[in-house]
Amino acid sequence: MRWEKVIAAEIPVELGKANGRLHLLISFLSKFPSPALVKDRSSRILAYNLRAQKLLDLEKSSIGKELHQVLGITDARMIRQLRQQDRSVFTHGSARVFFNVPVDLAGKPSAKSFSLLQFTFADSDDDPLLVSFITRPGAKP
Repeated sequence: MRWEKVIAAEIPVELGKANGRLHLLISFLSKFPSPALVKDRSSRILAYNLRAQKLLDLEKSSIGKELHQVLGITDARMIRQLRQQDRSVFTHGSARVFFNVPVDLAGKPSAKSFSLLQFTFADSDDDPLLVSFITRPGAKP
């Protein structure tokens, strides 16, 4: 399946049909103790675990959106940076760690900094996906 071609409203339905590797990944992440997201090549969130939901205050409406949208990041530089990070992991195919410090409307660093450990994962159709583990300094486990 080419996930970036699935409209946001249909993502939960298509995930419900998932089998094989993607189904196993989502099951694993549901039990994983760290916040985690699965994103498509367009940087849209396809799935997240309960820890990510709590840490990032995610809702069902977060599915199909990019991380910057659900975090309320509006700084164009930061949005470009997040997209570039995703593309670099897809391009290089190796795990990468990123530290992100969004800025507020006044251009000052936000207290909502976060780190991402990202790596690619291929579903059963060999469609590449991005797995992101998230940490936030000072966040409760």
